Order: sequence, then structure tokens, then C-alpha cells
Amino acid sequence: MATGNLLESLAHLEHAAARLGLNRGRWAERAGLRAETLSRLFARDDCDLRTITNLAGAANQRLLLVPQPDREMPTPWNREVERGYALLCASGSTDVGRWLAAGPRYFLSGLAMMMASSRGAHREAYLALAFALCPAMQDPSEFGTWLSMAPTRPSRFLPMVRSLKPVAQ
Repeated sequence: MATGNLLESLAHLEHAAARLGLNRGRWAERAGLRAETLSRLFARDDCDLRTITNLAGAANQRLLLVPQPDREMPTPWNREVERGYALLCASGSTDVGRWLAAGPRYFLSGLAMMMASSRGAHREAYLALAFALCPAMQDPSEFGTWLSMAPTRPSRFLPMVRSLKPVAQ
């Protein structure tokens, strides 16, 4: 569960509980809480770890602690550096070691996320690469942060990658 506050976390867990066919009352019961306690949590801005862990478990979810990312971008940034990253992406490699040798983990994780959304890319492999490089990238808002910080835009970078891929004979 990758969220920024208690209300987001509870909404995520409530949705997961609903997918299991649980209403709030049944979900609270499975978590060992009274329904009133659960209702009050939706109006609060804090909650103890045991309660949120029990609610997650009752919704067949688990809490995951993810390190805060070091949001490092490559410097300097110029066309030559950009082309090097485009060549890495065009290679089709999702080898973590190869990607780690190319630059900052956070930046590379965002590139892998971008590639996962690229037409014709092996989505699952690029997502796995992105999460291996930076687990925080599992949170969609983190990719949004990456996009706002990245020295290149998908609208420029992805066509460059496609132009570098070998044409099938």
C-alpha cells in the first residue's frame, strides 16, 4: 500500500475489503474492531500501527515499508547523455546490473516505468526492473514526481528510443 495519509490508506484498504465482499461492518469485525471504531478512523489523521495492520490483514493486504527514494537525476544532462540512456532503453535489456551501471537508481527506475508504458515494450519486465531499482516507484504518485523532475519528457524520449531500435528484417 503506497499512500501519503491515513484517509488514502483506509480508502485503499476499504476498496480491497469490498473486492472480498466485505462491507465496513464485516471488515471491522474481521480486523477485531467495532464498526464504530472503524467509522471514526475515517475522520482522523492518525492511527496506531496495530490497527492499520489488522485492517490490512482483514482485507488480504499487507503493509509494506519502502525506503524514501534518493531522487537523484543525472548531471550533467545534454543530448549525448540523453542518447546514451535512449540506447540503453532501445537495447531491450531489463538486466538490473546493466541498468545500475548506467546511472542513478531513481532516474533509471523512472525510465523503466516510462518504458513499461511504451508501445510494444515488455511491460511486466520493465515494471519489475523499475521496482527493483526503486521500490518507491510502486506508488503512482512517485512516478508523477519523477516525471516532474526528469530532464527529458516522454514525448521526446520515447520516439528517440523507437528510432534507435533495429528494424526487423
